[in-house]
Amino acid sequence: MSDGWNADAGKLILKKMGTAVKKWSIAASLICGMATWGYAQGNKVSDYDVSWEVPSENSAGSMPLGNGELGMNVWVEKNGDLLLYLSRTDALSEANRLMKLGRIRVAFSPNPFLEGKPFMQRLVLEEGVIRIQAGDAGKELALDVYIDPDRNVAYVNMEGDGKYQVKVTAESWRREPHKITRGEALSAWLNEMPEWVDITESADQFQQGGKEVLWYHANERSVYDLVISHQQLQEHADNFPDPIKNRIFGVELSAKGLKKESDSTLVSPGNVGNIALKIATHSAQAESLEQWKKELKVIAEESSAQKAYEASSAWWRDFWNRSYVYVDTPEEPEFGKQLTQSYILQRYMLAGSGRGHFPIKFNGSIFTTDPQYTNASMKHSPDYRNWGNDFWWQNTRLPYYAMLMNGDFDLMKSVFDFYLGRMDAFRTLAKKYYGAEGAFIPETMTVFGTYANGDYGWNREGHSPNEVLSMYIRHIWVQSLELSKLLLDYASYNGDEEFLKETARPAIREFIAYFESRFTGADGRMRITPTQAVETYWYEVENDMPVVAGLHYVLREI
Repeated sequence: MSDGWNADAGKLILKKMGTAVKKWSIAASLICGMATWGYAQGNKVSDYDVSWEVPSENSAGSMPLGNGELGMNVWVEKNGDLLLYLSRTDALSEANRLMKLGRIRVAFSPNPFLEGKPFMQRLVLEEGVIRIQAGDAGKELALDVYIDPDRNVAYVNMEGDGKYQVKVTAESWRREPHKITRGEALSAWLNEMPEWVDITESADQFQQGGKEVLWYHANERSVYDLVISHQQLQEHADNFPDPIKNRIFGVELSAKGLKKESDSTLVSPGNVGNIALKIATHSAQAESLEQWKKELKVIAEESSAQKAYEASSAWWRDFWNRSYVYVDTPEEPEFGKQLTQSYILQRYMLAGSGRGHFPIKFNGSIFTTDPQYTNASMKHSPDYRNWGNDFWWQNTRLPYYAMLMNGDFDLMKSVFDFYLGRMDAFRTLAKKYYGAEGAFIPETMTVFGTYANGDYGWNREGHSPNEVLSMYIRHIWVQSLELSKLLLDYASYNGDEEFLKETARPAIREFIAYFESRFTGADGRMRITPTQAVETYWYEVENDMPVVAGLHYVLREI
């Protein structure tokens, strides 16, 4: 590693992060003590772009692209097709599964991606674009794929030296209603789901008329009712939000110069040298399908290809200039380059999925691929993901700590909104289950603010309502204290006194009240039991270190 602290580099990064960053922690000092802002191995983001020189076999070889809410998996196959998986942070099905919007296939004839022909697929980090070039000199095809950072609209721009027959197809594997099977119950975190449970996701619908290809998934029901009734929360249902009921999510696909051939296909009337494919998306709990379609139409009309490209480039340039770390290891230059690229790409992934309506998912974010390419025995649809759509605090928290030092404060909004927006639910659980004041956060939590039925336990015979049957998470209480720390650190790093006063302090008072009212004895001493040390120690635990340390820290800092 390089020798000691680079003073000029330290000043530079402090400047780039801005005067709003008030804390310079020991961890940051250690990082800067190990690193210089690389002069030998690359000192700009573009030095760490990812490039591929051959097409991919399948979606396992896809590149991620996202604007914080809308995500895409992009890859090219040898057969001459460009493929895109579309996803959003809020595309929630009736079963509370985070689903894909669908897949788009762009087919070119003649095939520009023949084996042995020049090919390059490049993730251009500085611009937030995936750039694909193929074909011999004088017969090149160039594709740019990018997303409007301000509206959830994606673009595929094609320019070719030659001309191609182009066919664009919207592909859905949900043309029929789908009942969640026991074999895929894990993807809805309905583990150990009994036979009597019947949860069905409705079919996607494709619009027949119009010039555009439009398809959508409209939730006809919600697993909410099953969760609320099973956990005996019916009389408190108003305190638990249901973001699933009446939710519609879908896509409008259009391109000038292409004609609609069927409900799912656009084609060029002949060979063309350029196209601009526009992919507008929307997800909302709508009053009606017609209202949802009007909202989608407005989203599409407010975005244009050129302005979206310019906005994407500007957003990503500003993002990379907030702060940066380039690691220089003179004795092992390749190690320094790999370490720097890993840091940059991880931050890129978080920015691509961290500005949505829900926090970043720990189990693949919005960039999951077909499960059989990870485990050949999982012959499920692209909607499948291990551990479902519930939010596990131990895992959800992890990406957000680094955002403080990076200065990526805007990416933290979704996690704060999600948990603090469910305070009524957390207060209800504290009072109903434990007769306590204040609020606590379940370790594994649905979007409703409840435990998942699989963790709460399906067989309730002989169990009181406050008995959570999963041994892994039933007595973990540290979640609210760790969230409190994030709230305090955010206010400190960001210098946001209003956030501290209006948002952080009121929530923290509720979290502390839970511990005080539930665990304080007649002698005035607090004794934390029953409890467990996260998922490690389950039995005969008293005053577990995570909670004790959290209480000391939060009470001191507040």
